[in-house]
Amino acid sequence: SNNVADLLLYLLRNSSRVPDAMIDTATSFLAAATFTNANGFWFNGVVSESTNLRDWISNTLQYFLLRQTRIGGKEALKPLVPTNNDGTIKTTAVSWVFTFTEEHIIPGSFEITYTPLADRKPFCATVLWRQQDDLGIPVMRTAEVRYTGTAVDGPYEQHDLSGFCSTENHAVKVGAYILSKRKHVTHRLQIGVKPDGYNPTLAAGDLVRVRLERV
Repeated sequence: SNNVADLLLYLLRNSSRVPDAMIDTATSFLAAATFTNANGFWFNGVVSESTNLRDWISNTLQYFLLRQTRIGGKEALKPLVPTNNDGTIKTTAVSWVFTFTEEHIIPGSFEITYTPLADRKPFCATVLWRQQDDLGIPVMRTAEVRYTGTAVDGPYEQHDLSGFCSTENHAVKVGAYILSKRKHVTHRLQIGVKPDGYNPTLAAGDLVRVRLERV
């Protein structure tokens, strides 16, 4: 298989660190595999050197627009972007799973940090990928991804996907996500919440809303 969800499942099972019963294969891994299939994110590479599995996960999954998480105590995967039922990236309006208000938030736990404007300046993402002909000879290619009319002369930020990415479609979608995240994430919010009915239903990666009174 060239599906990264299948590869991760193989690595988790053969590392002997995670029991099979503690891997959410039936729901989240299946959804992640559907997501990567639908968007053409293939792992066309070789894992030949010994490495820490957690390091490999953190360095690799982001380039498939996936995150590792836990659901019900089990190892799980979730896309970094909202998706439709067929695994395609959702481009229409998204809805949130839950709304937090003063009723749920522990007093004094609300923290907000704004992203400096300097860190949100336009840039060009140069994404390296590998093109191979029928003879198997690899040629390194570069996809430049930028918002129209911005960062024509840089600055440039390079991301090397050539170890596993062999399509321009994959490279461009990853570059577009990196640009969009940097442009649209304006602040980070942290809250502490009281135990409630949402505890077993929310998981890392779910979209929530925080709505507070202004006094």
